[in-house]
Amino acid sequence: MSVKERIKKFAKSQERSIVAFEKKSGLNIGYINAIRVSIQPEKIQSIASSYPNLNIVWLLTGEGEMLKSSSITVQNTHNDCQEKCNEVQILKTRISDMEKLLQEKERTIQILMGNIKESRITG
Repeated sequence: MSVKERIKKFAKSQERSIVAFEKKSGLNIGYINAIRVSIQPEKIQSIASSYPNLNIVWLLTGEGEMLKSSSITVQNTHNDCQEKCNEVQILKTRISDMEKLLQEKERTIQILMGNIKESRITG
């Protein structure tokens, strides 16, 4: 099966016409039917960006499954969530530290304001 045939198979599996596939991928209309042997790297990148569930190794070689493994997608999503949770925790800690610093500065200002009032009364 050629790259062109695999693209057509994938488009059909996504219930898309070749024209709809080309439009979504940012390819010129008729590009798929004009493929002879291989496909240009920038076109592969455009297709991969438009269809993240498409296994590009399968598209180019026919090896493996047409769609990326859902366990990989779930793992990537879990890793992304974990990274975001870590970032949120770091930001919460920084906010808490800043709030404490602000409270200390407020207390210092109050003390200094009291000192100024006392020096005006006694001075």
